[in-house]
Amino acid sequence: MKRLLFFVFYDKDGIVDTYIDYLLNDFSKSTEKIVIIINGKCNIEGRKLFEKYSSDIFLRENQGYDAGAYKDAIFEYFGLEKMKLYDEVIFMNDTFFGPFYSSQIIFQEMEQRNIDFWGITLQETVDLGYGRLPRYIQSYFIAFRRKVVESHDFKEFWESMGTPKDYLEVCKKFENRLMSFFVTNGEIELKANMK
Repeated sequence: MKRLLFFVFYDKDGIVDTYIDYLLNDFSKSTEKIVIIINGKCNIEGRKLFEKYSSDIFLRENQGYDAGAYKDAIFEYFGLEKMKLYDEVIFMNDTFFGPFYSSQIIFQEMEQRNIDFWGITLQETVDLGYGRLPRYIQSYFIAFRRKVVESHDFKEFWESMGTPKDYLEVCKKFENRLMSFFVTNGEIELKANMK
């Protein structure tokens, strides 16, 4: 399977920790192309580390958290049409620690499943006292198959999201909304095993 990985990095001081080298090294074995998105700044040593894995490095203002970075990468930097050339598009951020065993094992398992999009962890419904957050795939790792990326719904989801202003808006406008949007809209059907 031909995979594209968008990787979002943020550190207030621009320091790229060594676990990111381990993470990207592992995922580079399962992906055709990696696009690095830097939210804010990155020091010289960090930039050199990223250049080991990609010549596509996109520096942007830190606006909208990972959701804003993914959206800008799609529309401002990489382009939706080029994304459609891949069998699977992965959105991953630097809050992913690990993997504890090879990501190739995960990808081999998921290739066997007839699914449209998937993630590694599912946040169950949370009662906030003043309302409930429905369950959602956590945004540090979400993979979309080509069927989804080529759909009108995918483009509409990102265009209509806006730019989240804080973490709660990321949950509301991106993570929570993603599940309900693709499960209830048009040609997209959620088939992943959510247990």
